[in-house]
Amino acid sequence: STQKGNHVRRPPKHQNKFAFKHNKKSTQTARILAAPNQGLCRRCHDIIEWKKKYRKYKTLTTKKRCQDCGEKNVTQAYHIICTGCARKAHVCAKCRGSSDIVEKIVTPEEDKKASEEFEVRLAKLKERQRRSVLRKLERGTLTKQEFLASTIDTMDDDDDFFMDSDDDDDLDDEEDELDAKPGDGADTKTPASKKEEDEDDEEDEEDEDSS
Repeated sequence: STQKGNHVRRPPKHQNKFAFKHNKKSTQTARILAAPNQGLCRRCHDIIEWKKKYRKYKTLTTKKRCQDCGEKNVTQAYHIICTGCARKAHVCAKCRGSSDIVEKIVTPEEDKKASEEFEVRLAKLKERQRRSVLRKLERGTLTKQEFLASTIDTMDDDDDFFMDSDDDDDLDDEEDELDAKPGDGADTKTPASKKEEDEDDEEDEEDEDSS
């Protein structure tokens, strides 16, 4: 009974204490995460991202029929119109809404050109900056489009964009490597060799005292 005084409120059975983790070795998961999420409004874009994040995304096995042109040109899951009609009408490919599109639809030619530009700009970065960009791309905190639209290649090493925990580890590694290299006039003897020399000196002093 839910009568006042008889109802005991209990915590939910599943507390969601642990975040969902993908199977890193799954090729299907890798294919889903790599699937483009273009031509959608903000609401539909977030829905698809949630499905991909929590493994609820179901890929298409065959092409679907476009609700605009009537041709079987829909290759993206959850889309109701093809990319050509969505680009022509400037609407969301999932709900056909006319709100702002989060990621514009990119043609294969444009994607190839962007990839070439990305490789050129990435090669111009310093090694530490390049590692930082690649880590952010792997984590999903940066996209290729955002990288190409930014001025990252003109930033300094101490810019906030390049400063994170992994970058601090890289700096520590670089400092350790520099410390390990012998400098001009620096004492490069190991503790063991120094100890042996000290023992030899002590033996020489004892011989002189005995003589």
